[in-house]
Amino acid sequence: MSQTQHPDFRYVEGLLQNDSSVILEIYDQFEDRIVRFVQQNQGKKEDGLDIFQEGIMVIFHKAQTGKFVLTASFFSFVYAVCRNLWLKEIRKRYGKEVTLHEDFEYKDEYDFEEAIFREERSKLVRVHFQKLSERCQKMLQLFYEETKKMVEIAQIMGFANANVAKKEKSKCQKRLVEAVRADTRFGDLRH
Repeated sequence: MSQTQHPDFRYVEGLLQNDSSVILEIYDQFEDRIVRFVQQNQGKKEDGLDIFQEGIMVIFHKAQTGKFVLTASFFSFVYAVCRNLWLKEIRKRYGKEVTLHEDFEYKDEYDFEEAIFREERSKLVRVHFQKLSERCQKMLQLFYEETKKMVEIAQIMGFANANVAKKEKSKCQKRLVEAVRADTRFGDLRH
């Protein structure tokens, strides 16, 4: 299945074509945020500048393969690459695992594209979750976030028993899954 390029792919094309106006825009738009991230995580401004430069080169080399597909925003991708590079640098300097101060979910240092995919999919699910009825939202929160048992959910929600609660949870879950799958953005997030 072919994937659709994110509109931010223009930044990648600008890098490949050595378009100075696009490259300047990349630095104007994204460099400060990466420098700030590095500074918040045991680095100096110079470290952030180096990591950003290195991250842009990683993206440039990846794009040169001709098989590169940008499925999330350019910043999400730059952030994931630079985060990975900075993690490696901290491990090299201090020889230990570290916890970074950030909002972005990240799993495996070699799997930043998957991390972006999961983050974008998660945002899409949250958007459609907010559109569910309050009753469905409450039920799914009780089950997934508070990890309540069906018996407890039945009591809290006023259902006759756990079986009724289970059927209602399934209906709510199905509505959410259908809404996400019907969203045109979902097709862009599938591998």
